[in-house]
Amino acid sequence: MRRGESLPEYEEPSSFTYAAFISYRHLPRDTEVAQQVQKAIETYRLPRGVVAKQPGDEGNSAARSIRSKTSSSLGKCFRDEDELAASPSLPDSIQEALAQSRSLIVVCSPETQESAWIQREIETFIALHGRERIICVLAAGSSEESIPPILKTRMMPDAAGIMREMPAEPLAADLRPESKNKRKAELLRIIAAVANCNYDDLRRRHRNRKRRLITAAAFAILALIALISVLVHQTARSSEEALIAESKYLAARSQEQLARGERLQAIQSALDALPSSEADRSRPLVPEAQEALENALLVYPDPDQTWRPLYAIDSDSDIVSVAHDVDGDWFATLNDSGLIEFRSLSKGALTATAHLGDYAEHPEELTPSEWSLEATGDRHLLLMSQQANGSMVCFDALTGTLVWEHEQVCADSFASAQDEDTFGLTTFMGDGNLDVAVIDAATSNVRECQSLDLGV
Repeated sequence: MRRGESLPEYEEPSSFTYAAFISYRHLPRDTEVAQQVQKAIETYRLPRGVVAKQPGDEGNSAARSIRSKTSSSLGKCFRDEDELAASPSLPDSIQEALAQSRSLIVVCSPETQESAWIQREIETFIALHGRERIICVLAAGSSEESIPPILKTRMMPDAAGIMREMPAEPLAADLRPESKNKRKAELLRIIAAVANCNYDDLRRRHRNRKRRLITAAAFAILALIALISVLVHQTARSSEEALIAESKYLAARSQEQLARGERLQAIQSALDALPSSEADRSRPLVPEAQEALENALLVYPDPDQTWRPLYAIDSDSDIVSVAHDVDGDWFATLNDSGLIEFRSLSKGALTATAHLGDYAEHPEELTPSEWSLEATGDRHLLLMSQQANGSMVCFDALTGTLVWEHEQVCADSFASAQDEDTFGLTTFMGDGNLDVAVIDAATSNVRECQSLDLGV
């Protein structure tokens, strides 16, 4: 529109496409303020009970009621992002946007006075809608140097009814402060002006809505915490019930192991079913587990039961011979498959093995029941054939290693010395004599040999 030109006949629309037309200089500072204002208007939702008034709503409560039920948003803003080219008149798109805008927001700074386009946009909006819906926003400078002169005066009738140019106070919001809270308050002032509602009422309702949201969020957090607490309690309860069931199972297994003579295993199972100490809360104290441990440890011995087994050993074959150390350090077994096992006497742990077939003269004709084990001294084990002129083998019972081996040993009987590492062999001769030999178990050397006349 050129200066002096008048707009074609124009009729105010019943509804507008844009909540506001934002007029500003395309400078970094003014552009940033314009973007903040646009975002604040387009994202704001009016509190309950506040309705944006359209021009002409003052006497039309029905229209306001309909709008209050359809939307709580103010609508979109028109903000031209391109610097207008040099032209004596506004582009048609700008004029159309001004005609379809409910309000005009002018971003004011000292450079605003230099923009002919802002001046023309203001003039066009005044011609279309009047001055009442123009909002000045200070981006920099003072109001005196930044607000365009056209907005500082207006034609008003004087006391005599004559129209004169009078000073005007354009509605202004100050977005110069750096304070975040202050800028929020000023943006709310702009929103109130665009919505054509009372700023103090909007601010009060805005605060009440914020309090309600905070209260609702607090209740939601409390509800979530309560739900998490219930779930944690249920999980802990389920976990505790599972641990109690496991402890009862271990206690029952301990009792079964003790009944089979597996006393050490029974002690371990009972310990696994109990907490490690009084301060240990990782496992509940189950009475059944405590009783199982007491039974395994013989805490309350039965006076009618004179002995209890320490452990039990399972063998795949029948045991045909057993020998043990007098001092109780080891024992050995021979089963009918020919396997010799060396074990700890206190715990029953297997320490070594040997096989009869490695020492028999005819392994293919092996008969384990025709062999026997005999202990001598504190660590030697003798393996002897019960047949005439059979073999004799000596082992270190603590390691299971071979010490010596002899074949064709003639012996009718055997006797070991309990206090020293020797053993005696007796052989009955056909002439009525009895030969007796005392042999060193460690070396198989004969220490003493005598021949007795039985007078037969």
